[in-house]
Amino acid sequence: MLPTLERALQTLADVVLHLRSVAYSLHIELLRKAAELLGGSARLGRELQVPARNLGRWMTGLEPMPRPVFLKVVDLIIALTSEPAEAPAAPKAQRASDAPARSRAG
Repeated sequence: MLPTLERALQTLADVVLHLRSVAYSLHIELLRKAAELLGGSARLGRELQVPARNLGRWMTGLEPMPRPVFLKVVDLIIALTSEPAEAPAAPKAQRASDAPARSRAG
């Protein structure tokens, strides 16, 4: 194989491995945060409706988390960390003295 092509392939392999490592790290951190917010990995597994074995493999980086589960974890973290939406303030009742003066002509 040509040295230039060999170097290019090695660089590409390094990039792919790095991106995979970054994705796994993100998955691990998200799963840990979700478990922390819920009070443990057992509760997280129940919330996600996944077997403990699978969750353990994802949390240790042995396997990538499937995309649908990843999206559930993100939604779960958002729901658990978002401020509840405040209801719009009710309009204040207008007092008679605040009402515009009406003419009594007529």
